Amino acid sequence: HPSKQEGGLCVEKGLQVGEVSMTAMRCALLLLGIASLALVSSSSLGARQRIQPLSLGARPHFPKLTTKETQCGKPLIQRLRGGSDAVKEAQKPLLVVGSVNVDIIIEVDRLPKKDETIVARNPNTGSAVPGGKGANQAVAASRLTDGSRQVLFACQFGNDAHASMLEKAMVDNGVDVSLCGHDDKRPSGQGYVLLEDDGAVSSVVVGGANVAWTAESAHALRDAVVGSSAVLLQREIPEVVNEIIAKYAHDAEIPVIQDIGGEDRPISDALLKLLTYISPNLTELRRLTGMPAESEAEIITAAKSLQARGAHNVLVTLGERGSILVQPGGIVVRQLCCAVPGGRVLDATGAGDAFRAAFAVALVEKHPLGECLRFASAAGAVAASRLGAVPSLPSRAECAALMPAAPVEHIRGGIPGKNTPEGVAEAGRSCGAKVLGHSGVGMHSV
Repeated sequence: HPSKQEGGLCVEKGLQVGEVSMTAMRCALLLLGIASLALVSSSSLGARQRIQPLSLGARPHFPKLTTKETQCGKPLIQRLRGGSDAVKEAQKPLLVVGSVNVDIIIEVDRLPKKDETIVARNPNTGSAVPGGKGANQAVAASRLTDGSRQVLFACQFGNDAHASMLEKAMVDNGVDVSLCGHDDKRPSGQGYVLLEDDGAVSSVVVGGANVAWTAESAHALRDAVVGSSAVLLQREIPEVVNEIIAKYAHDAEIPVIQDIGGEDRPISDALLKLLTYISPNLTELRRLTGMPAESEAEIITAAKSLQARGAHNVLVTLGERGSILVQPGGIVVRQLCCAVPGGRVLDATGAGDAFRAAFAVALVEKHPLGECLRFASAAGAVAASRLGAVPSLPSRAECAALMPAAPVEHIRGGIPGKNTPEGVAEAGRSCGAKVLGHSGVGMHSV
């Protein structure tokens, strides 16, 4: 049953059949010849048994693409005539549009009060490392895909010595920077990170080249957006860029995950409606909604206020308390955090970015939603156990090793396309999970 579209596939009883080409016709003639010889042979031996048809039960095997193949402009599988559309879909790159900074990490015993000067805890502190929410998420996604999916990063590098260091860090981690620009008028973005002894961080970001984005540079990314598997956005670049990128993605039915971290600014209802997932932490949720968000009930109420304005899925990270996902239709799932390797949080700078990147990676790999949250929790825990932003980001193997140690009462629910109570319960049962009911108040085991 050849497909009407050239190179397409038709699925019949679990079999994938490509459009008949000259090569396929030759193969068919060869098989026919073999069968004919078999008939003649069995007849000459006086055998009367019926010749059994060839077994075609197994699907064709598509080899895993190498890193080199997935990073080139046209992956190998896309050059195979008649290749599986599903395989092509699986190889679509993950796109990150956002900031890149050089982080200056200063270790302190406590934060200074107004009009107060304090001395750094470590006299040798002040090291410069790659960072910025966009760069963190791009590197995390690249490490977590383990070379199986291309990660594209669009940013603006500055005109200083830091720019070459930052660009090299991206390339060394397998990130494709072909979409990045270079601003010759501004220095690289910078982040001044005050790191307390318990791993808590407070930061001041200097935009630098990150503010060099224009509407025209955002429109130039249309093809990259439409050809991606998902888009990750943050708020350390101008909002007009996020609005343009989100609109292209929404119109093409590409998932958009918007990290609320970055500049303190309101978010429009128009943008909320374009986002598949909006992901604030607790502080950002309070800031965005103007509502209290301490108890679980308050967090859910605040998240639902964003949904009332047009948001779809609201994923709130809670630090050591885990995360809460509020889905359309009143479905609420909560996950406890993984134990931090080594038992101590050293630096939480990159933990949220690792969490969101891991969630995106698992989501585009079509894992059940519960597994996406579990994978994200593991990624955040690994990142919190090490110093720095980009240097702390985990590998896929590290997350996989940590996932089995996650508490069994993680609350999960929802499979993409099955956002019903039954679908939530199904996902929960498969993970040994608990699910919050539609009211967001009660909790029951599944």
